[in-house]
Amino acid sequence: QLALALGVEDIFDAKRKGQLGVIFGIQSPTWIEGKKERLRLMYKLGLRSLQLTYMERNLLGDGCLEPENRGLTNFGMQVVRECNRLGILVDCSHVGHQTTLDAVRESKKPIVISHTAVRAIVDNPRCVTDEQMKAVADKGGTIGITTFSPFIRRDQQPTLDDYLNHYDYAIDLIGEDHVT
Repeated sequence: QLALALGVEDIFDAKRKGQLGVIFGIQSPTWIEGKKERLRLMYKLGLRSLQLTYMERNLLGDGCLEPENRGLTNFGMQVVRECNRLGILVDCSHVGHQTTLDAVRESKKPIVISHTAVRAIVDNPRCVTDEQMKAVADKGGTIGITTFSPFIRRDQQPTLDDYLNHYDYAIDLIGEDHVT
């Protein structure tokens, strides 16, 4: 029922066979432990998407909960370049504001923020700013709006309209080609 998707054609092939194409991605890069060559091994095992942080600071950069907002480290820049070289998608979900901007600047390929919402609507550190969205879109990347309630509305259970407000805002800001 499942098929490992190593590339776009694998997704289409899985669909033709009635299977679900699964893309292997990791939210926390702590397993790298300062050794970017581990990315090659994980790529051979099927890794195709990597988040640079998981909310807190690591060897690559600051996550969205770090008050210092220091951005990518030198090692983080090396990891972004190695992901580009290998064909691993850089995902800036859970990543700090400056780390996102640094990743966009460092990357030669589009990046994504696969699951987030709009900070101008809900002030949550996991939601992204207009500046982050514009930077990602300007590089050809996409922003994925999630249905996670605390990102959509803080004061009560969100409605479908609340959720769609995030889409409308993002599409108005960066265009429909950059919002999923």
